[in-house]
Amino acid sequence: MVRLDRKYNNSMNLTARQLLSHDSCVGRRVMPRVTKVSIIIPTFNEAHSIGATLDAISQLSGRVEVIVVDGGSDDDTQEIARARGVKVIASEHGRGAQLHAGACAALGEALWFLHADTMPSPDAVERIVGALDDPKVIAGNFRVRFEGSRLAARFMTSLYPRLRFFRLSYGDSAIFVRRAAYEQVRGFKPFPIFEDLDLMKRLRKRGRVVHLPAVVITSSRRFEEQNFPLTFARWAGLQVLYWLGVKPTTLARLYAPIRRSRTSIVTNWENRSQTETCRKLCRRRRNAMAYYSEDDLNRFPDIGKYRPDLFEKFMAWYQACQEEGALSRREKALIGLAVAHALQCPYCIDAFSQSCLEAGSNMEQMTEAIHMASAIRGGAALIHGLQAHNSVRKVSM
Repeated sequence: MVRLDRKYNNSMNLTARQLLSHDSCVGRRVMPRVTKVSIIIPTFNEAHSIGATLDAISQLSGRVEVIVVDGGSDDDTQEIARARGVKVIASEHGRGAQLHAGACAALGEALWFLHADTMPSPDAVERIVGALDDPKVIAGNFRVRFEGSRLAARFMTSLYPRLRFFRLSYGDSAIFVRRAAYEQVRGFKPFPIFEDLDLMKRLRKRGRVVHLPAVVITSSRRFEEQNFPLTFARWAGLQVLYWLGVKPTTLARLYAPIRRSRTSIVTNWENRSQTETCRKLCRRRRNAMAYYSEDDLNRFPDIGKYRPDLFEKFMAWYQACQEEGALSRREKALIGLAVAHALQCPYCIDAFSQSCLEAGSNMEQMTEAIHMASAIRGGAALIHGLQAHNSVRKVSM
């Protein structure tokens, strides 16, 4: 039977040091033997399928932890997952960002990304561990069978093995990867679609990727609930455009919702700062700080009107500081958010809240960064209490 790490239930439980440390999600090079597999499941209104998937996972042999990364479900998805004793964390909506958030919260030496409507074979964990016993193997996936006997399910089941000849591996096939390798390629990018193809393409440049013969069964509802020829043609057309170099953020606008109980399968990733979470956060802060004009953040370049030379130098330095380096963009955004709160600058708080969301951070991570800054600021204030002690001591002498 599966062993679940229950002490991590219902919260991410990352420390600020893990959050801001370069080793928390990037940078490690050692590939240790796999003793635990972290199963990461992204969800968004998956109440109809998540229970059965978690029940199947509970029957797996091997040592695992299960992390459900929810993207803002308004059904019973989170409650169903918590009732089964697995860790549930919140993330900004979007599969790429959700999968990366789960990876950063995971503790296992291997990461296994499983869709909420995909049922693993009973020996899947053992097969993953066995495959990764070979030090040359860094990742892999499974054979896919689409559930049902209708034309769409039969066609897609027969098509998927042929896609391997083109080195195409999709998330339906239950991708697994060594944590060290995932960190070396810097994980999933916050793409609305094709985040799986992008990750596997980068992994293949790092080491051997294997295909396991064990079967995972996935739902075919996204093909069967609509006109199958039209849905498949749209899907194939998006593939062609992606390989021709069209950006996933552009393709997302063409990608119609096809999941049950969803009003939208993707967010406009180029405008993630306009999500409801960020809007509410910024609105509350602006109302509380009436001294500041909410339009001034967009007018920031006006400050360089009279000394454009100095402003250009500042902006070049400011932007260079935020580029990927020894620290990732995500880590720098979290540090920036923490400092912005310590300085109590509404403009900076709004800007870095947006940067954190765009870099794939979720509200739990951002809140922990804020707490860390607040703790340091509180400690710095408290230590000055010794000055009061000193003053009293002098008066008493």
